[in-house]
Amino acid sequence: MQGVNVLGIDANFKCSANFYHQNIFDDSFLKLGGFEVIFCRNMLIYLDDTEKRKALTDIYAIMPHGGILFMGYADISFVLDGFKKEVSADGTYYIKR
Repeated sequence: MQGVNVLGIDANFKCSANFYHQNIFDDSFLKLGGFEVIFCRNMLIYLDDTEKRKALTDIYAIMPHGGILFMGYADISFVLDGFKKEVSADGTYYIKR
């Protein structure tokens, strides 16, 4: 689509990428292993502050240092200190310190 920024996974890497739908409050979430990139869009807006902290703490726990977290604009109001905010022309994301 011309004039629209579209993100995707390069075909060379697609075979090694896995996508999961998961309940972040289920204990099995922490057993999934490490994730270098997590897309978490428009989830936190539905949670209270206690639930937001738990969700982000669990996300932080399964990411390696340098892991990248993408969130929706409405979710950005609440981020743990362990993430460093990065802003680029393509958008905002968070890197685990």
